[in-house]
Amino acid sequence: MFELRRPLNEDKPWRIPTRPQGNIPVIVRLLFHEREELVPARAIRWAEGRVLVLWLADGEDPKSEQLFWLRAEDVYRTIPRRGALR
Repeated sequence: MFELRRPLNEDKPWRIPTRPQGNIPVIVRLLFHEREELVPARAIRWAEGRVLVLWLADGEDPKSEQLFWLRAEDVYRTIPRRGALR
């Protein structure tokens, strides 16, 4: 079972779009107190340099779906090169 936690790098925009904007496969950088992770997700909305991502915390459990906003620099279309991460 997964543990429901918000990443430390979550960052909501001032205005949140209400209409669906897409469903793009991405890789996101998540920061937690004890670690940093690169995980697959789906980009579904974007605004003000931020991206709303949908992440399955447990790939085998559809109920583990989480939504959160990240800065665009924490969202990648391809695996980032070593040293490209902060």
